[in-house]
Amino acid sequence: MAGYVVRRSLELLVALFVLATFSFFMIHMMPGDPASLMLGPEEMDPIRVAEITKELNLDQPLWIQYSQWLGKTLRGDLGFSYYQEERVIDILVRSLSVTICLVLFGLLISIIIGIPTGILAAIRPNTLLDKCLATVVIAGISFPQFWFGLVLIFLFAVQLRWFPVGGWAPLSAPYAFLAHSFLPALTLGFSQAALLSRLTRSTMLDVFSQNYVTTARSKGLREPTVIVKHALKNASPMMVTMIGLSIGILLGGSVIVETVFTIPGFGRSLLVSVMRRDYPVIQAYSMFVGSAYLSINFLVDVLYAYLDPRISVC
Repeated sequence: MAGYVVRRSLELLVALFVLATFSFFMIHMMPGDPASLMLGPEEMDPIRVAEITKELNLDQPLWIQYSQWLGKTLRGDLGFSYYQEERVIDILVRSLSVTICLVLFGLLISIIIGIPTGILAAIRPNTLLDKCLATVVIAGISFPQFWFGLVLIFLFAVQLRWFPVGGWAPLSAPYAFLAHSFLPALTLGFSQAALLSRLTRSTMLDVFSQNYVTTARSKGLREPTVIVKHALKNASPMMVTMIGLSIGILLGGSVIVETVFTIPGFGRSLLVSVMRRDYPVIQAYSMFVGSAYLSINFLVDVLYAYLDPRISVC
C-alpha cells in the first residue's frame, strides 16, 4: 500500500508539472493583446501599447515569462490582475468561497438523487420504474446546463416565484443562502446525478449476480440488509470513484452556471478574465481546477486501493 501511494504521488507531481506548462503556453497562444484591450480602440497608440506591454513583462521571450511565472507560483505568488489591480490570490480566495459552496451543494444534490435512484432501478430492473428512471437519466445527461438553468429560472423564479432569479447570499444567512443556491446547485448537479444513477444501477446489478449475495439471501437475511450490508458495500468503490471525479467536472461546469445565475464566483470571474486576456487570473484558475482534479483523483485512487487491496498490487 505504501509503495502504491508513493508511486501515485510521483505521478501526481509529474502531472502537475505538465499541467502548469501546457496551460501557460496555451493561454499565451490565445489571440488578442492584453495591452491593446486595456487601452481600447479609441486610445490605442503603438507607443502606449509598447509601454504597457513592457510594464506587464509581456515583451520578454515566452520561455523567460514561463520560468519567471513558474518560480513565483512555486513560492505562492500568483501575481497581480491586469484589470482588478489586486493580487490574484486575493481574487482567488474571495471568489472561490462562493464557487466551492456551489460545487459542494451541487455534489450533495447529485449524490442524494443519483445513488437512491440507481439502487431503486437495480432492485426493479426492466420494470416501468426502471424505464422511467432511465428516461430521466437520459434527459439529465442530454440537457445542456445553460438551457436547463434557464428553464429552471423561468419555471421556479419567474412563473412560480419560489426562488430568486439570480444572485448569491452568504452562509451566515442560511435561508437566503438556500433560496439563492438551490436552483444553481440543481442545474450543476443534475447531470452528474444522472451519470451517478446509471453507474450505481449497473454496479449494483453486477453485485446482485455474485454468489455471496445469493448466499446471503439463501440464509434468510432481509432484503434491506442484503442491499446495504453486502451489495452496496461492495459496489461502493466504483461510486466513490465517480463522486471524486464529479468534483472536478462540477468545478469546470461552474463557469456556465455562475454566468447564467449571475453568481460572483470564480467561474464568472474567469469568463471576464478570458475576454480581457487577464493572463494571471486565467492561469490561476487553470492551475486550481487542474490541481484540484488531479489531487481528488489521487485521493480517490488511494481510497479505492484501501477499499479494494487488490488495486495496490497492480
